[in-house]
Amino acid sequence: MSSEPAMGSELVFLEFPDFLPPAIHRQVLDSAAQQAAQFRETGVPGVRVLPSLNGAGKLVVDRIANLLPEVGVRFGLALHSGSRIDAPVAAIGHGGRLEIAAMGSKRRVSGISCLFTFFESPRRFTGGAVTIENPDNRDVRVTLPTANGRMVFAAGCDDLEIGRVQSNSPDFRNSLFVMLATIRHAA
Repeated sequence: MSSEPAMGSELVFLEFPDFLPPAIHRQVLDSAAQQAAQFRETGVPGVRVLPSLNGAGKLVVDRIANLLPEVGVRFGLALHSGSRIDAPVAAIGHGGRLEIAAMGSKRRVSGISCLFTFFESPRRFTGGAVTIENPDNRDVRVTLPTANGRMVFAAGCDDLEIGRVQSNSPDFRNSLFVMLATIRHAA
């Protein structure tokens, strides 16, 4: 298995629609809401970030870690459950959107990006779709509609975007929350 396979122009990603059991999903959402005061402005309107989600956030990181061997095979990387995972959380409110630039180049995978999207049901915003795009060929892209509890693993050489969120609710708990994890492959 090559540690950095050439990916061509196709997009490679994995999607887990119901990443967490409902009870843990609820704990993660409650944990984000309880830490609202710790989220910091980013300079991007409508987006606040927390370096890591205490408490229930570890449950998400542990689930990611358990899937790394399987995910690594799909991306041609030797990943293991002991890989370091940093996972800040963004709260995207009215008018907010996120862009995550590629960490590789020339369609070589140097790591994996993952996005876990979660929000209060029923959803009180529109927008927030996840777009995965080849930065070398903008015609190669896929857009996934907003989904509660979805985890997407994408090649680190692809750009990721969370589309603009529109909301009439000022309540922080009604934000679109996105846990952004990056796992870099140590060559």
